[in-house]
Amino acid sequence: MHIKARRLYSLFLLLLCFTLLVSACGSASAPAASASSAAASTTVAPESESAAASETPAPVAKEKLHFTWYVHYDWATYMTPWGEDPVSKWMDENKNVEIEWIMSGGSAQSKLSTMIASGELPDAMTLDRGAELESLISQGILVPLDDYYGKYPYFQKYGAAKLVNALRSSTDQKWYGMPSWYTNEQYPLGNHGFVVDKKLYDAAGRPELKTLDQVYDYLKQVKAAHPDVTPMLIEDFSIFTSVFGEGRVRDLIWMAASTKGGQLVSALDDPEFTEAVLWANKLYREGLLSAEDFANTAEQRDEKFANGKVPFSVPGDCGNGLKKRHDAYRAVDPAGGYEVISSPVKSGLDKSKVTVSSYATVGWNVTTITQSAKEPERIYEFLDWLTGEEGQAISLYGPQGTYWDNWIDFEGMKMIDLDQPKFKDRNKEEFDKMRNGFTFNWVPNGIWQSVESWYNYKLSPPAAGEFPGQDYIRISRSEAVATDEYAGIEPDPTTAEGIAFSSIKETFNKTWMQAILAKTEAEAKALLEKGKADVDKIGMPGVMKLLNENHAKRLELMNR
Repeated sequence: MHIKARRLYSLFLLLLCFTLLVSACGSASAPAASASSAAASTTVAPESESAAASETPAPVAKEKLHFTWYVHYDWATYMTPWGEDPVSKWMDENKNVEIEWIMSGGSAQSKLSTMIASGELPDAMTLDRGAELESLISQGILVPLDDYYGKYPYFQKYGAAKLVNALRSSTDQKWYGMPSWYTNEQYPLGNHGFVVDKKLYDAAGRPELKTLDQVYDYLKQVKAAHPDVTPMLIEDFSIFTSVFGEGRVRDLIWMAASTKGGQLVSALDDPEFTEAVLWANKLYREGLLSAEDFANTAEQRDEKFANGKVPFSVPGDCGNGLKKRHDAYRAVDPAGGYEVISSPVKSGLDKSKVTVSSYATVGWNVTTITQSAKEPERIYEFLDWLTGEEGQAISLYGPQGTYWDNWIDFEGMKMIDLDQPKFKDRNKEEFDKMRNGFTFNWVPNGIWQSVESWYNYKLSPPAAGEFPGQDYIRISRSEAVATDEYAGIEPDPTTAEGIAFSSIKETFNKTWMQAILAKTEAEAKALLEKGKADVDKIGMPGVMKLLNENHAKRLELMNR
């Protein structure tokens, strides 16, 4: 199934989409704090002259800092050579830093194994949190960052001690990696939900879709009016299962798990999960859900969205991914478009207790420093600056004086003043080329980016027909839950439990998909029962015991 790989790739695409954001473009987010108007933001003088620039860059070292940096993904095969784009050239000259990229060559695991075996490790390395990171820590390959945290201002300002605790290693309780897309509960990140074809929904009179029963009636109505279209498309089944119970955590489905009474249990022992599968099977048997959508590639599903053949859906990405589909649809039919709605739930549930989206305050991956680094603290100092307001702003908009001149204060954070002729009258082709050339911001600050995109949105809200990004963010993030407590609790893949876990997940995913496509409800139930017996035989009880033990340790570590 390669589900995890597809999820990681989707996250990478999301990272690139955020990095390439020029204006609101529907991606702006309203922070939980009250927002003052952009017009009321205070404009201050350029950095060199401003007392309002509270974050003073660390002094430039006399000797240039040169270090190697490896990004541990198969798809990380190219980074713009340092100094060949305006941003890295500025950093080279003004921060006295030179980075030499090490590429994976399309085979990250082989590349890392070779570097470890030869003893020729990079100075810095970006990789996922989890078992592989813990393995590197246990081998003594990485440098703990705890001693640096209190010495430098930027990550300390945004990454509170609670966040650092959530990032600590289960191996030795130390902190080893600067996170990407980290945030907090005030600025939740979420991009999951339910979507309607706005054109068809408007034509149907915009019926209320608060419950799954109402969704069922709407799907039948659409099918009657458009018999050549299959009304429902489920792209992310974990989101779909979330609306069948209160307090569900969608991420756990990828572990073949659910929660019951504060404990992790097999999803195949969860009545709410079973109900979700059987409801989807009912839709399939009645021609409201298509088997081909489960087999189609992402590109084939994109084509269906672009041609207006998806009346109601649960996509994997309600953010930039949906925006692209919205724009493609409107290019074919100017009256078309997609709209994120408040998620419908099973009748009788308390909607305020249902969460369909998830995020981790610890973000996506981490950038670590290895024992091979000659100057580990200076590398940390640079990463700390890069994740701060100045580093983030210059990464997005280029060096001061090129496309912008002044800083402003917005929501208590330093932002670039985009409401000025130099930026508004920029050569967009050159600006986009500059952005596309800078490929290495691997420590994006989710808190600053959220406020920056809200500022951007207030300057230029979407015109009529454009993707209503602010609406999607308001809905999706109001239905989101933080899942830090479950991060990294999976067993080491090299252990007996880890090997069993891999087989369990493969069997589990095969089971629910086959059950959805069963010809009768009785057959669907039988397939679920068989799947339960199969995963138990592989070792599900022992895996669940280990997951619960690791979860308890994780909570203890986070609350230290």
